[in-house]
Amino acid sequence: MAAGIVGQAQQLGQTTVETSVSFLENIYENPYIHGFLALIFALALSFGLITISKILSIFVRNRITKNFAVKDGVAPKKMGILIGDLIFYLMSFLSIYIAFTIAGIDIKLLMSGITIGVGFAFRQTLSNMISGVMIFSTSEYKIGNIVQLRMEGDVFGIIEEINMKNIMIRTFDMRRVIIPNSTFLRKAVKTYSAEEFLRIEADVVVDVNLDIPLVIQETLQTVNAFPFILNKEYTQVLLDSFDDKKAKITVQMFFNPNSGYSSEYIKSLVQIQLLTLYKKLDKDSKALAHKEPLTIKESPQVSLNQK
Repeated sequence: MAAGIVGQAQQLGQTTVETSVSFLENIYENPYIHGFLALIFALALSFGLITISKILSIFVRNRITKNFAVKDGVAPKKMGILIGDLIFYLMSFLSIYIAFTIAGIDIKLLMSGITIGVGFAFRQTLSNMISGVMIFSTSEYKIGNIVQLRMEGDVFGIIEEINMKNIMIRTFDMRRVIIPNSTFLRKAVKTYSAEEFLRIEADVVVDVNLDIPLVIQETLQTVNAFPFILNKEYTQVLLDSFDDKKAKITVQMFFNPNSGYSSEYIKSLVQIQLLTLYKKLDKDSKALAHKEPLTIKESPQVSLNQK
């Protein structure tokens, strides 16, 4: 009798299990319930992958900051944050796609539409962000460096701030110029602070009738008198060419790029001073030419034989 009861219990338990499994299968096969469970699974997997992406982006950011701190002595936190954010958003986007694909939910069309829409809407922003990474990774473009930007109305000043979208330059007339990162990279940029000294040349024309060796000597002294001229022993004043009226002289000099002056401005200062010098030399030369020649009267000679 006990064996019969045990057998009935086993049969009842097996029936119950089969009924439960069949019930769960029917529920899972329901398209609405199946879709809901797949969505929950996709969201949970997306959350997990996004969390991993965040941890990875923080790791990459810290590594970049540490490596640049060893190289330059200053931790560029903004660059690390910028690159970390880019990695996080890209991996988050990819994580959502992977999670929904594993869950069996086809979102290719949706993701393609989002990608195209975001690309058109934020193409300038993305371009500036990528350009910002390139600017951060270039040693010539650092906060405090002196640059000159070739655009409509030259911008010459000190880099004051670099962020994800713009680079801000404080000009020497105290204007604050904000330039998009992508525009900054497309323009021709002269860097000054990255070099200890730079060489420039200035051509001057003088009257060929002047004392050319004296002109060269005075020119050399005048140029080397400027405080922003470096390596004065290498300053050269060369006679380039001449004709029957004019002589062309080339001045080669080295200047301090951190003096706060552009090469064009320095050349202008030098040429103005040289113009003043040559006017003085020309005036002295003409004054000397108009002086009456010195005449020496011969004294009567006395003959030794004269008594």
